[in-house]
Amino acid sequence: MATSCFSIPGSLAEMIKDVECSTSAKEFIAANSESISWKKHKLVISSQYAGLLFRSSIDGILNHLKSLMEDPLVADISSILMVGGYSDCSLLQKKVKHLFPNLRVIVPPEAGLAVLKGAVITGHTPSAITHRVCRYTYGIGGSSPFKEGVHDEKRKYFHTRGIELCSGIFLRQVSVGDVISVGHKGSRLCYRANDETSTKIHINVYASTQTNPMYVQHDGCKKFGSLSIDMSDTTKRLDRGAYVQMIFGGSEIKVEATDIHTGEKHSATFDFI
Repeated sequence: MATSCFSIPGSLAEMIKDVECSTSAKEFIAANSESISWKKHKLVISSQYAGLLFRSSIDGILNHLKSLMEDPLVADISSILMVGGYSDCSLLQKKVKHLFPNLRVIVPPEAGLAVLKGAVITGHTPSAITHRVCRYTYGIGGSSPFKEGVHDEKRKYFHTRGIELCSGIFLRQVSVGDVISVGHKGSRLCYRANDETSTKIHINVYASTQTNPMYVQHDGCKKFGSLSIDMSDTTKRLDRGAYVQMIFGGSEIKVEATDIHTGEKHSATFDFI
């Protein structure tokens, strides 16, 4: 009968003695002597019994893979690349191959180091990433014309220009699942000075787990950065503002603001490595 051996540290063996439970380790091993035995500082388990230890984690991975395969974005893939320490597990490899017989399953040498090596390559050569699938919906907080029956009445306010607006709107740039290339630019938004004496325009950037959120205040939405645009020259009063847009790189997001009169640029970069 094939078996698997697990080395048990002496400190753990001592801890077992102090654990209060209805069945001691020795009693449990004695009751399952056909599958489990204790030899010196090693726990010997039959391969069949050892496989049960990995069942829940392997089943979780397989169920996750099945749900991913239902996404139209991966409908045409031909291979599965397994990386990470668990990918070296032959049990997991066999289950993945059995579940997806029509796909090529690739397990590189030292699969456990593949993630680390990839992170190092990306850090030194960010241009290695040409496209990315958006994990979140990214956008900028702002206001938009108030729509009766659509927007929350509590968010309604009147701008100094006499316009009826809705505050706290999530102005979406890209959505969850979008495939974007490096350098992709979101829509260009125009922000104006709030009043004649304001000397800055503050831009808040958000990420959301929802595909098309309406407001920045909701579950799953998080502010991850901000940008302040200098508007110290107040001579133009309310006729001041900037065009703002998000630019997406391989591992970073840049928010760029351009003064509508001077063309002066302001930017902030958020690195996700």
